[in-house]
Amino acid sequence: MAHRIYIYNVNLRTKETYPTYLAEWNYEIPILMRPLFSANIRSKGSQLYANKEDGIARLRYFYALLADRYQLHYKKSYYEPVNNMFEFLEALPFDTLQIDGRDVFTMNAEKDVEQAKDWVEEIKMQALLFEQAVEEQSLDPLDPLVKASGYTSFLDALQTDWIDYGLGLWEEDVLKEPDPEVFEAVGKQGLKNAKGDILVEAIYDEIFEFNEQGIAVVERDGLFGYVDTSGTILIPCQYVEAFDARHINGNNYAEVEVAGKRGVLHIDTKQLSIPALYDELDWIAYGFLNARQGDSHMLLSAEGRLII
Repeated sequence: MAHRIYIYNVNLRTKETYPTYLAEWNYEIPILMRPLFSANIRSKGSQLYANKEDGIARLRYFYALLADRYQLHYKKSYYEPVNNMFEFLEALPFDTLQIDGRDVFTMNAEKDVEQAKDWVEEIKMQALLFEQAVEEQSLDPLDPLVKASGYTSFLDALQTDWIDYGLGLWEEDVLKEPDPEVFEAVGKQGLKNAKGDILVEAIYDEIFEFNEQGIAVVERDGLFGYVDTSGTILIPCQYVEAFDARHINGNNYAEVEVAGKRGVLHIDTKQLSIPALYDELDWIAYGFLNARQGDSHMLLSAEGRLII
């Protein structure tokens, strides 16, 4: 069984910690990520700590060199995952990255504290090579590290399927932007992000749970609408009743009520795909609905097609 290191985001002053680890790596820091942990690297007990902001800057310089060397700047397969990776790193709320290598340290009889100190010195020595490479705009100073990594080149590492140019090195769950937090003020509800920045002022009577597509029902003055996780109003509060959004064939739909009748709203187009003419709508599998209009019953698709 492989021994692993774990990466955390922490605030050493307040002792706050991001709710889960950011990455789990076998034995060592992956070669593509080493500049990230080179800024003010130090140890305290068995733990290593590095400055996040300066580390991100160093990683950006290194990735710019890689993109120049391998002509990757304008390749979508490169810049999309890389941009996502840097957005994720920059959005982390705390200023320090923590490396917990105790699981790896168990492989050696030396005390954890001493191993942590030795690791700091190794990271500092390698950081000098990365700095030299960036200064000279050449990957040659890093050849010994590449040979020891098991890859034939940095491009080989970047293009390894599961690594996905670096994005795949981070835990999938933490790459997903967390749902905003509902807060209350003066009896109303609003939204703020993980950093505490207000996305929506407290103007709603209630903000309901976000679905997997990041859409939530909101209520204001007895009427209902929809917002997304950025706080953007998708549909103003205008319906007497509105239900959770459903994702069907790449589109977002929701059942709504107008003047006592039910219909289906195509949230993306902001139009009713099924007019509000029905006394009852009952969703069944694959985006179809049983509809009742008086004593008549029919089968409709979410797009509004009459099936039966």
